[in-house]
Amino acid sequence: MDAALWGLLGTLVGAGVSIGTSLIGVWKERRLQEKQYSFEREERARTFQRENLLKIQDLLQKSIRLMGQAHFSDMNVFSETGDWGNNLLDDELDEAISINNRELVITIERISNDELRALIKDFRNHVSLGLLAKSMKESENKLHEASDLFMKLMERVGVELRKNY
Repeated sequence: MDAALWGLLGTLVGAGVSIGTSLIGVWKERRLQEKQYSFEREERARTFQRENLLKIQDLLQKSIRLMGQAHFSDMNVFSETGDWGNNLLDDELDEAISINNRELVITIERISNDELRALIKDFRNHVSLGLLAKSMKESENKLHEASDLFMKLMERVGVELRKNY
């Protein structure tokens, strides 16, 4: 072979190696970008869950407090009338319960952990049943059950929060 052919072959091999190197670089850069995007997406999801769980803690606290206020209101009316279950809550308390319940229902569905979501729904049921109780004993039982569930839920929410940091 003459020198021109060797020169052309060298140029082709050099260009092939250069193209191959460029392709490998582009491929690696793409993989890094995909990993970065995946990391950012996971971080956004963790941040969302963290904020949602913090809101859930507040809503759970309000729920148990409002349940206690409603129970106290029912007890006051019962002491005056001797009749349980026919007490109309004052507008402010009724509105606070309604708003808290609406926010809780919406926020519950944003929880990614199915088991925790089910436990919070169970708690909400206990609160609702306590508010609708037909006797003082039934109301007190539901209040105690909700209080016990509340403490367990706060622990579970704390565990979930720590997973998202």
